[in-house]
Amino acid sequence: MQSPLSLLQLNTMAVEAIARMLPGNYQVVAEISEISARSSGHCYLTFIEKGYSGDIIAKVPAHCWRSKWAAVDTRFRQATSQALEAGMKVLATVEVELHVQYGYALNVLDIDPSYTLGEQARRRQETIRQLKEDGVFDMQRDLLIPRPLMRLAVVSSPTAAGYGDFCKQLEQSGYAFGIELLEAVMQGTSAPASIIAALEQIAAKETNYDAVIIIRGGGAVDDLMCFDDYELSATIAQMPLPVFTGIGHERDTSVADMVASRSFKTPTAVAAFLIAARDEEFRTIDELRIRLERSVANFQQAQRFALHEIASRLRLAVVSRMQHERTDIDRIDARLRMAVAQRLATERLRIEALNKQLILLNPQHILDRGYSLTICNGRVVRSATELKAGDTLITRFKQGQAESRVAKIN
Repeated sequence: MQSPLSLLQLNTMAVEAIARMLPGNYQVVAEISEISARSSGHCYLTFIEKGYSGDIIAKVPAHCWRSKWAAVDTRFRQATSQALEAGMKVLATVEVELHVQYGYALNVLDIDPSYTLGEQARRRQETIRQLKEDGVFDMQRDLLIPRPLMRLAVVSSPTAAGYGDFCKQLEQSGYAFGIELLEAVMQGTSAPASIIAALEQIAAKETNYDAVIIIRGGGAVDDLMCFDDYELSATIAQMPLPVFTGIGHERDTSVADMVASRSFKTPTAVAAFLIAARDEEFRTIDELRIRLERSVANFQQAQRFALHEIASRLRLAVVSRMQHERTDIDRIDARLRMAVAQRLATERLRIEALNKQLILLNPQHILDRGYSLTICNGRVVRSATELKAGDTLITRFKQGQAESRVAKIN
């Protein structure tokens, strides 16, 4: 039986075998899922290949050493007017390496600039084209953002660090936010369906919320490909509430970000926006309060001036009316006095005339002319028929009177 090998011996044998079996250079088509140019001048990449279902079926680390990277990067930028980035599908010339200590990797010698867009980028462009053709790409832009933004429906994984940071930042703001978490898978092939299900729950009770927040922490670019999914992007675009995304990637913008009402790089950036919105709302309320107080004060001052003017006009009107009434009273008094004086003079003349008539009609004047006045039982006797025998008569003369008795009536 063969004696056991050390790991170094096995790796050395594998290196020698690969050098014999895979000599020279090879052209390979792959998608860049990660790329990082270091300050050392070296560039490190991850190449992937996807199957028909979108799952990653092959993945390998790669590097482009400083001696090659500057020339490869410059030529690619000049030819395509853009830098190599995650999501591009490239045609690379590589050497197959197996290092006894660092393992299997590809050494990139060149990248063909004519092969610029990877499958992910092509699929994303197709998704964007389809969304625009369907007329839903800009639907979120037409939604008004409610004020105040208080009731939030958050789609996230409950264990995501981004979700925890988001909640913590809102709590520390001092403002009251109502947060309802709708759990969803936030990466991988099952993420789109999971997020869509959460969004459909929110849409079913849209009156309970002011906005929808989709957040997750950072991750590898290939973990975020789900946010370029057509069905997910179309669902976000057609949500009846404003959707804010904070997916947590600095280098790229997903289609979900493009169709959302607002997109932010990180969950904490979404929280900062919400807090800033509340700050603005309170500033607006303060400004409105100050304007209202000023308006009320100005209105009260204007009313005081108006009342003062009305009071002055009323006093002048009362004084004028009193003067007018006093003049009328004086005029009526004078007329009344004149009328009374005239009436008194008229009555005085009438009384004098009646007095003269009384004097003329006084029986004494008749007596003075030799006539007499006969009275029986206190009544003047005008006819003998008024008497009967035996009546006592009193006869008045100019001077004195005589008493007699009726003996006979003729």
